[in-house]
Amino acid sequence: MESLKFLFTTTFFPPYHFGGDATHVYHFSQELANRGHEVHVIHSLDSYYYKNRTAPEISNYPLHENITIHPLKSPFFKFQTISSYISGVPFSFKSKFNQIIKDIKPDVLHHHNIAGFGPWVFGLKAPLKMYTAHDHWLLCQMNGCLNFKNQLCYNPSNCMMCSVLSGRPPQLWRYTNYLKKKIKNLDVIISPSEYLKTRLENFGITIPITVIPNFVPEPNNPGPPLIKDSYFLFVGVLEKYKGIYELIEVFINLKSEMEDKLIIVGHGTEFNTIKNLILKNNCNNRIILMGRVDESVLSNLYAYANAVVIPSIFFENCPMVALESIAHGTPIITSDVGGLPEITKKLTDKLIFKTPNHLKLILIDYKKNMGKNFKKSVFIMEIFKKNYSIANVDNYLNLIQRMRDFSGR
Repeated sequence: MESLKFLFTTTFFPPYHFGGDATHVYHFSQELANRGHEVHVIHSLDSYYYKNRTAPEISNYPLHENITIHPLKSPFFKFQTISSYISGVPFSFKSKFNQIIKDIKPDVLHHHNIAGFGPWVFGLKAPLKMYTAHDHWLLCQMNGCLNFKNQLCYNPSNCMMCSVLSGRPPQLWRYTNYLKKKIKNLDVIISPSEYLKTRLENFGITIPITVIPNFVPEPNNPGPPLIKDSYFLFVGVLEKYKGIYELIEVFINLKSEMEDKLIIVGHGTEFNTIKNLILKNNCNNRIILMGRVDESVLSNLYAYANAVVIPSIFFENCPMVALESIAHGTPIITSDVGGLPEITKKLTDKLIFKTPNHLKLILIDYKKNMGKNFKKSVFIMEIFKKNYSIANVDNYLNLIQRMRDFSGR
């Protein structure tokens, strides 16, 4: 394929980010640039600073020379962020979007997490227009179909009440035909999981949807272990919907049955509460709260963990944590919701739990039996290379080529 110009839109981009969708866009951009393509990325500084008033703690994200970043910042800051969220139109950024497209003339306009911009960006013009559904944003204002009671929502209906009770202003554009009108401009939607593809189709979305799982780069040599003790690992934002409290409770209850530590990596609004909970239960030597760490430290932790536990209680899609773990040859133990089982079943369905007590039994059995021969097995590395490696960029570029051939471009 000849060199193409890509324009990615994403609310967050490293180091101004909070989750795996932005990390995915970063690695995606790097790989396309490595292959000789020109990549431009638009992201919102306003959205980042609305959620976090301080500069990023970790900023080690080198960029290929073929990548150009277009950070958007409005003099209206709060008003811009809130008005975009409610109306679905980034009023202060409209002219900037149009000017960037006019200057770049992208061959492919690919939208990612556009929660900070709204459906308006779907109407932007380019020869090929795509959207990756990193979460449930098309279906749910809360992004994860988790209601104000912290319960899974299978059929979003009373979204306004849910948003108000969750402390968010209602997105008024969701009560009009605005999304339906704008989404028609897309040529294709990429879903990283079969699970979300099915949910989008059941929601009534008729734009063609193709499944291309997320990918992560193959890790470098992690070096010698930073932690000598045997441990399980949690990586993610520290919020209730990630199931972090249920996981901590399980490890507290396992105190007399298993000596392994739980290492917690990440930050979020629950950080201090979790810290106090660990101290209250005298588990600070067994449950280690590390906060944010840089990529080299995280890679080392992945590599030497017994397994990575992903106890999410909301509908995960194709989380980067799961793929990063497998890339290091480390198994995952996951809850049975959303797209998580889709990944875990490729290893074994014995590592999927339905309740905290079920998780407890799996951890004990894994430590006594399965883990001895499972970790670092050739089987896990084959799963990574076949499903979640850089090869998925080939699938992406092949999709683009087919679309260009079909349209005669």
